[in-house]
Amino acid sequence: MYHLKNAFGECNDGWKGLDCIKCPYGSFGRNCSGFCEGCISTMCDNVNGLCDNKSSCKPGYAIGEYCNTTCSSDTYGKDCLQACSTNCLNPTCNHINGECIGECNDGWKGLDCTIKCPNGSFGRNCLGFCDGCISTLCDNVNGLCDNKTSCKPGYEIGEYCNTSCDDWYFGNNCTKQCHCLEKPCNNEDRICSLEGCKKGWHGQSCDQGI
Repeated sequence: MYHLKNAFGECNDGWKGLDCIKCPYGSFGRNCSGFCEGCISTMCDNVNGLCDNKSSCKPGYAIGEYCNTTCSSDTYGKDCLQACSTNCLNPTCNHINGECIGECNDGWKGLDCTIKCPNGSFGRNCLGFCDGCISTLCDNVNGLCDNKTSCKPGYEIGEYCNTSCDDWYFGNNCTKQCHCLEKPCNNEDRICSLEGCKKGWHGQSCDQGI
């Protein structure tokens, strides 16, 4: 036991405890306070932390005998050869799996911000919806309609088609008017409620003159 202790009666590097027990796997150095997390299977020399497998490191660590250098803030994975997604709002990612640190840029989603907003949605976290665009197709970043010359019925003409018709109006470019007796026609199907039409008008939307 004595050869494991120094002149002060302390355990040498790589050993700990009253009986100077060898550091468990994954730890090394004085009082086993060092950790070789980047080594394959977290196995290293109990004294100096040199990896048992010196030819490779765990993903997220730069190749080296000690595997004690994590990837730079914009790289990740095995030997730090993969670049963080350019769609990360903060241009940094988890050094192991590439997960973005923070949110994604507008138009993207997913842990690594590589999933484009699906058709009909756009913006930050894909929480914007371009319901008024033809076929609900728009730019995934800013919501600009793919078809900028027309909008769905019920929306005013515009590049974003994000303004619905005012009360009493409907149809293409909001050019039709419903002449319901009391309340505006239903916002979705533009059908007047049961009270009927104003005098001189008929039809479900009370838009046909008598």
